[in-house]
Amino acid sequence: MAVNNYDVLKLAMGNSARWENIMQNFHKSHMKYERILYMMILLGACSICGCLFPSASNESEPPTPPEDTKVVAIADSLSDASKEDCIKIYGIFTAFSQYVKDGHKGVDNTKQMLDLWKKTLDNLGWDKEKYLKFTDAVEVELKSRGLEDPKPMSEAKSTVVEAFELIANGCKYAAINADLSGE
Repeated sequence: MAVNNYDVLKLAMGNSARWENIMQNFHKSHMKYERILYMMILLGACSICGCLFPSASNESEPPTPPEDTKVVAIADSLSDASKEDCIKIYGIFTAFSQYVKDGHKGVDNTKQMLDLWKKTLDNLGWDKEKYLKFTDAVEVELKSRGLEDPKPMSEAKSTVVEAFELIANGCKYAAINADLSGE
């Protein structure tokens, strides 16, 4: 029995009616981004496994705060988020960072990249209004790196990757803190 990407994603994301609806809407309006989204979700799901939480021997010790104050600020902006939401957005940022690293197929400039990013968040059901402090912190980080101005991806690739990895690390730290606080 052959297994296709859609079956793998259904298993990874759960077999829910909401997932079916998201994918049907995505297929109708974004066919050319289908493989990109599949890869981003798979990379995110794979990268989360085993790399998010401290080992059993360190569970009683609080994690050492990251040295980068921007990572701490991102984590603080998710202080009211659940552990599951922190993990979800960590996976999304990690997957998108990897997508850009791997050549950002079909995206030639930062405007296209940010448009794809917004569509990806919408298609995955991330509510930007739920965590306004986080949304604002992400916007500040992207603007501080000049990513609101259209630039060729050949020039901006490393900046985009750095920004998305930094945000992902903040989300990871927030998830660890949420796990330790029992949320």
